[in-house]
Formats: sequence, C-alpha cells, structure tokens
Amino acid sequence: MPPSRDDESTAPSALRKGAACLQCRKRKMRCDAGQPHCANCVKGKKGLSLVQLYNHHLSHSKADCQYAAGRAKTKTQLLREKIQDLESKIRALEQHSSARHASSPGESSSSSPNNGSSGDQDDAEFPSPVSEFRAVLGVPASGSSSSASAAVSSTGPDFDLSQSSDLYNPELFSIWGPPPAIDPSFSPVGSSAKWWERPEPPPDIRNYLVNVFLGRSDDFHFYLNKPRFLLSLDFPPPECPHPSLMNAIYLLGAHFTNSPEWTVHEPMFLARARESLLASLAHSDRLFDFLMASNLVAYYLYRTGRFLEGHHQTAGASRFAVRQVDPHSSSSSSLIDVTHSCGLHQIISPVLDDQQLGDVAARGARASAPWSVSDMSVRRPGSMLPPPRDGLEQGQRIIVFWQTYLLDKLGSAVTSLPGSLPDEADPLTEILTAWPRTLDEYERGDVRPDENATIRNLYEPYYSKTIRRRRETLQGLQAQITALHERASRLSPTYLADTSPQARAIFWQKFQDVEKAIANFSGQLPGLRCSGLMGEIPPTSTTDPINTVIFVTHTLAHLAVIQLHNSLAADVPTSYETCLKSAREILRLATALGPGDYARMAMEVILSYAWTISAQVLIRHQRNLNRRYEDATQVEHELDLIVQAMENLRGTYPVVEFQLQKVADWRRT
Repeated sequence: MPPSRDDESTAPSALRKGAACLQCRKRKMRCDAGQPHCANCVKGKKGLSLVQLYNHHLSHSKADCQYAAGRAKTKTQLLREKIQDLESKIRALEQHSSARHASSPGESSSSSPNNGSSGDQDDAEFPSPVSEFRAVLGVPASGSSSSASAAVSSTGPDFDLSQSSDLYNPELFSIWGPPPAIDPSFSPVGSSAKWWERPEPPPDIRNYLVNVFLGRSDDFHFYLNKPRFLLSLDFPPPECPHPSLMNAIYLLGAHFTNSPEWTVHEPMFLARARESLLASLAHSDRLFDFLMASNLVAYYLYRTGRFLEGHHQTAGASRFAVRQVDPHSSSSSSLIDVTHSCGLHQIISPVLDDQQLGDVAARGARASAPWSVSDMSVRRPGSMLPPPRDGLEQGQRIIVFWQTYLLDKLGSAVTSLPGSLPDEADPLTEILTAWPRTLDEYERGDVRPDENATIRNLYEPYYSKTIRRRRETLQGLQAQITALHERASRLSPTYLADTSPQARAIFWQKFQDVEKAIANFSGQLPGLRCSGLMGEIPPTSTTDPINTVIFVTHTLAHLAVIQLHNSLAADVPTSYETCLKSAREILRLATALGPGDYARMAMEVILSYAWTISAQVLIRHQRNLNRRYEDATQVEHELDLIVQAMENLRGTYPVVEFQLQKVADWRRT
C-alpha cells in the first residue's frame, strides 16, 4: 500500500547526496529513497489499468526506481565520461575510414579522406561532415552511386586531370600554357599519398590547383602579376605568399574544378585558410596577403551560399583595408576596433613618383602617413602596410582595394545588411582611391597623375567626356556601377521616409543626379562580346562567347535603374514603366546566354539576385493586369524565361534553388 501524505511528512527532510533514485533525479523530483520503490515511482503507476500497468512494467521495469551503486557521480565525472565516449566513437569512425581507404578502388570509391562514399551500411549510419556540408549546399553527395562510379573511373590508370571534362577548360590557361603535368599514376585521392594529411600539398597538387585558380581569377577581378607570383611560390618566408593566401587559392582552385575528387577537400582548405588568417594578424605577417586571402575566402563563402559568413568576412576585410587592427588580438572582431588607417581607401594618385620611392625608407622609419594619400590622411599615424616598392605594387593595392569594395557593396545588396565602406562620409573615411587600371599599365608606368577620378566624379556633369582620358578597365566599370547601384538603393527608400516639401526637394535633386550618372555610365559600356580587360572594341566575331564580366556589368546597370525607381513606382507612372522596361532588359540579356556562358560565369550570386528582383517587378505588373482583367500571357512567358535562366545556374550555383522557390511562391500568391 502506498504511503500516506502523513507518512511522507515524517520522512527525513533531506537525503544523503546521491541516495535518490535515478528516475527522480532525471525528473528533478524530491525522492524518499523508499525500497524497493520510492513513493514517486509508485504514484506514477496509479490509475493505470492492468493491461497498461503490465505494458508499463515491460517497458520501464529496468529504468523505474533504480538506485546508483555507490556514491553518485559528479557533473564533472559525467562530462568526462561523455567526452571519453565521444572520443571512442571518433576513433571508431577513423578506423572505419582508414579501413575503407585501404581497400582497393574496385571494392570501394575512395574519393576523399573522409567523404563516407563507400556505399556500405556503416556509411549511411555515420554520414561524414563533408557529405553533410555538400547536402546543405544542395550538391549531390560524392557518395552517391553516380559520383562513386565516376570516381572509380576517373582515378583509373589512364586518368589525366588536365583532360577531365569535369574541369575548367584548360585552353583558358593559354597565358601560362597548360597546367603542370601530373603523373597519371598519381591520384589526388589515392590511399598511398594522403597528401591532405600534410601541412602543405605536394608540388604536383599545388601547381595544379594554382593553375586552375589562375585560369578563373580574372573573372572576379583578382589580378596578380602571374610570373612574379609563380616564381615566389618556392621562395623562403617572408618572400613567399603567406599560407592564408595559398590556402585560399587552393580552396577556390578545388572549387573551380567542379570535380568530387577535389571539391571534397574544400572544408579542409577553408579551415586552414581561416586558421592562417588569424596567424597572419597575430604576428602582423604579410598583411597584404592577409587582405587578399580575406577577399578570396569571402568570395568563396558568397559563391557557396554562406551569405552571413561571407558578409562577416567581407566586413573584416573592408575595415582592415581602411583601418588598422590590434595585431595582438586573435579575434576577427578586432577588425572593428580600429585605431589607425591603412590608407587603401585614399590612394589619390595611381603614380608612384621618384620622390616617393626615394623616401620609402625614411617614411617607414618614422611611421609617417600612408603613401600617396590625401592631406587629411597625413595627420594620422602610419599604415600597417609598408610603402610600395614600385609602381606595380602601388597598382596592386589599388586593384585589391576595389576588389574589397565590390565584395562589400555587392554582398551588402545580396544580404540586405549594411556595408562597411561608406561612399558619403567625413574626410577621414571618404573613398578617394583612383579607379583601377590594369597591372600591365602599372608595371609599364603607363598611368598619369591626372587619372585620379573616383566615386565623387561619377556625379559630375559630362564626367564621361571630360574626366575620362581613356576607356575604363572592366574592374573599374564594375566598381562604378556598383557604387551607383548602392547609392540608388539607399536613396530610393527615402522618398517615403519624409514627405515634407523641403525633404522632397532635396530628394529630387539627388534623384536626378543619380539618374543622370547611371545614364552616362550606361552610354559608354562595351558590347557583350568584347574581349580583354577593357572590353576591346570591336569583337572579333558575333559568334564569340559573351564576356561574363561585361554581362554582369550591363545587368547591374539595369538593376540600378530598378532600385532607383522602385519606391516611386506606386505613385509615379513613369517610374513604374521604367522599372518594367529595365526588368525586361535584364531578361533580354539573360536570354542571350548560352550553355558555355553559364559554365564560365563567376558572379552567379549577383545574377540570381538581379533576376529575382526582375521577376518581382514582372509579377507586380502581372497582378496589375489581372486586376484590370487584361491579358497577362506575355508576362507569364517572360517569368518562365527568367525561371529557366535561374535554373541554368544550378550546375555551378546550387543556392539558386532558394531564389527559385521564392519566385514560385510569389507567382502562386
């Protein structure tokens, strides 16, 4: 018979520590430590039918009212036991993975050190972190039957990496020739080599990944003096590139192969790049390499759909390009706590004159102001970066700054988060750096002091006719339209924020300035099929492939028009029509892309964003037509074409699935 409430009151008020039954401890209930069953466990069985009681006994008899033998374990002991249990499971998984890689290629697909692609039951039970990573991105796991068979066939004795159809076209490496020959008997994922366990890849792997990267680097404005860079690979530190830069290059090189044998190593290279970035900051070691590596990691994160991580990485790189960090802090948040300027945002002249070159040592010794900066910057302490040794290094810093600017502004647009580099700011933070030229021009000294136009000049009347001395580089054009897009995106919402006459007058003045600047810019863009770093005119043939950098620039120009007029579309009929016209222009550009153009695209993040905005404009027009009971067949067809273009990005940018789902939801509602 269960004890009464009076009996419970006579029980001791406190038990010896560890005397309570396991069930009461789990439920955090007061226990009387009754034997063989405590009062709580007995009460828990009241009210059950005989059948329920029997079933309860079968399922809980081993757990109910059990007492720990001996003294209860402390929380520390329990945590240590948990850690030991997890470590034993990790060792078991490692042994399982080693056993799988030790097997012959005919028995299992050893396409990576940890991809879990053998296809056994154990692999399904213990999915690897890499397979989970690829699943998040929407990429088929390398352990699928199709990729497993591909891995077996591609790592056979006759496999040549440079001839694999899955890799980027080796003909695009013509400047340096084909990638270095790799021994056909050497497999990058072979169980005998295990190169991924070494701190640095062996020369064959290093050279291959570097060449794959260099074949695509111009597409996202990462320009290097390639002969100088390749020669420096075998130099001793600190003359060689910093490990952070090399691991970032390996990361994108593996990513651009689009082959499971290489892409499976992306998490490893990303982890190494991040670790090396912290080491570079901690020791103030090759900080310009740190900035370049930060940009590459941010670009990779955006490209793989990890937008918040990409924005965080870009914010750090942007602040570092403008400001100094605490070199003794190992946290990336130190990038925000700034004390000194690096001066990259105020390189007002592309020319490094003889007086500057002769004064490099003196300025470095007294830690004076950064090289070629504005008068306001001269008042600050010196840059963390040493002065450039020649015009090529000066140009390299200008180019890297604008690459940082592009990542900051375009990443801000995609994530709807604020950027880190202001366009309109106080004299200490205003961007004054001249638009970038090509590295060859900097190296030859083919730049002039009067080629110092920057963001502020975009809004001057007749800028394209009076300020520009020659055609802009493609990086310069993309930086300019990015600045115009960012200004339009910030200005348009202010139309609804303040409706007072004075505020509206200020708004319309700024609106007209931006609208004219976009029109002036669009009027001097080269054609889609123009080649080279400056869009050389004319193209050799109308059947030439589309220049993807120029394509993205044209798309951004029309997108900037939409962003400028979008907030006015409900009140101003001309703005409504302007948005619709620009959306259709973006669609017209998209329909010109062929399969080869999609394969060479490097800015899918921006294209998917622009196409999503265009679809939103067309859906708004379709709803208005439906309200007026007018024919919306043409708009429906146009939306189908945009969806088709976005679907064509799936091969290289799986994250587009999110935008596709968003467009589908809009069309349904």
